[in-house]
Amino acid sequence: MISGSLDTSKGPSPLMKLFPTTGLMLLLLSGCANLNTPETLAQASQPDTSQVKTATTPTEVALSGRSKTANKASLTSAKQLEQLLSAELLLSRGELAAALDVYLPTLAQQKDPEIVERIVELANQLKQYQIAADATKIWLELRPENPAAWVRSALFALQNNDAKTLEQSLGWLVANQPKDKFVILITQIANGNKTAQLLQALQQVTISSQQLPTIQLSQAYLFQSLNQLLIAQQLTDNVLENQPDWINAIKLKVRLLIQAQKTPQAMTFLQQQIEQHPRNFELRLQSAGLYIQQENTAKAAQAFKAILQIDPTNPIALISLSRLKFQGEQIDQAIELLKRIPRTSSEYDQAILMLGSIYEDQGNSEQAISYYLKVEGAQRQIAARMQAVILLRDQKKFKRALQVSQTIRPRSNQQYSRLLLLQSDIYEQQGKRPSALQILDHGLTLRADDIDLLYARAMLVIKQDDLESFETGMRKIIKLRPDYAFALNALGYTLVDKTTRWDEAQELIERALKLAPDEPAILDSMGWLLFKQGNPHAALEFLQKAWDGDQDPEIAAHLGEVLWLLSRQEEAAIIWKKGIETAPEHQILRQTLERYNQ
Repeated sequence: MISGSLDTSKGPSPLMKLFPTTGLMLLLLSGCANLNTPETLAQASQPDTSQVKTATTPTEVALSGRSKTANKASLTSAKQLEQLLSAELLLSRGELAAALDVYLPTLAQQKDPEIVERIVELANQLKQYQIAADATKIWLELRPENPAAWVRSALFALQNNDAKTLEQSLGWLVANQPKDKFVILITQIANGNKTAQLLQALQQVTISSQQLPTIQLSQAYLFQSLNQLLIAQQLTDNVLENQPDWINAIKLKVRLLIQAQKTPQAMTFLQQQIEQHPRNFELRLQSAGLYIQQENTAKAAQAFKAILQIDPTNPIALISLSRLKFQGEQIDQAIELLKRIPRTSSEYDQAILMLGSIYEDQGNSEQAISYYLKVEGAQRQIAARMQAVILLRDQKKFKRALQVSQTIRPRSNQQYSRLLLLQSDIYEQQGKRPSALQILDHGLTLRADDIDLLYARAMLVIKQDDLESFETGMRKIIKLRPDYAFALNALGYTLVDKTTRWDEAQELIERALKLAPDEPAILDSMGWLLFKQGNPHAALEFLQKAWDGDQDPEIAAHLGEVLWLLSRQEEAAIIWKKGIETAPEHQILRQTLERYNQ
């Protein structure tokens, strides 16, 4: 049995979609292009790098006046301009190392801080930390008051064991950043095995007495990360003695008490602090979070409601309370809470996305699509529009699905591939296989080694009995990814099913089984191979295990056939019945039933 291709038949589960995380939502640009042919559709879907910060056109930076220092001095020669244009071209192709090699000769004379920043980020991505550190020094010469440059300076100094630069950078940050921001920056700069060095550097930074609590709280966070709770608690208590109303210090003490398995003390202390700071919603949110951890949803709901009494449109409280209502199957209340979030809120898009998820979960696809298409922010829009396209396709509104898909501008190759797979599937479901193939072929002209596109194309051509093209595609995938079990299995199963090259098939399927020994599709393939080789008893063992893992109609067809030939017709009939109930029109199962007059 063939399986393992990227499934575009479904979007994320409603539960997954109800709790979107920023890290899983890729950036995109909205836009419109004419949808005339599969090729123009595929072209319109190409990853858009024109707005990515690390791909700002150097000539645009240097000549358009976007950078305050951008002037003729930034491009001292035609050669330098040529170098920058060359680097830009390499970046557009994703050739980061080559782009950095072209940029570096311009660095020493560079006067544009935006280009220098770009070199810093590029070197950082490539883990060229010394180059990044050297570029950061030039960045600081050009922009000595830029906090981002000082943060990078600290990061690279820590990475390169440069204690002097690290202390200098931390000193500037503690003197020039708000205390809460500094603490956050320290936790971001901290790097696992470098935490001890960062603690030592903080100890050496020259500070005023007013800055001491800031340093101490930063140290407390770092000691917490090292699980040295006693020292972290002592430092936090010292901070609270000097600044008893510092909310971040209060919250850290609560976390430390819980980490030390002193939850009752933590809850008592937190409640006391809430009484002293009744209008502080951060403490109430922490309280609600603790109640949720204790599975006390009633108390958590009370905490969220208390926040809403202070701030009726607080988006975090509204979203959190809505989640609790949804989990409690109070759907109407969950929807009403989300609709209260104002359009101006930074969480508005998340609320709209959640509304779409709820309506989809309730089977109201029209409302779900309506909300998914209302998501405006680049951060979440791509996920929302992709889900709208999936729902439109499932409703067989193919023209509208393609129109919406055309507005998606993925900014990663993964998103680009997924979009093309979805567009190709829409054509395939309309019976327009040439167009479906054209979409994939165009994508492969741009990304010839894209495994998902190669796999999808192979699965289409085998439906046309084009075994040669199928095998070529699968063998290319296996060459690119020798450990891709599904490609090994797909080729192996097809050789079993459509040829007599069973020795080759066995080698491929055995490799797949070693990689994924419990995968039902691969177990089915091995069972079907053994059956073809005249060993039904051995086949039965594999097919039964496959069926136990996934009651797929194709597995039902194979298992039933083996049972039938082993004179276990009643069992075969039961298996076939279950399979046909799941997929009444399944071609392979139907053909099997016809062969046995069932």
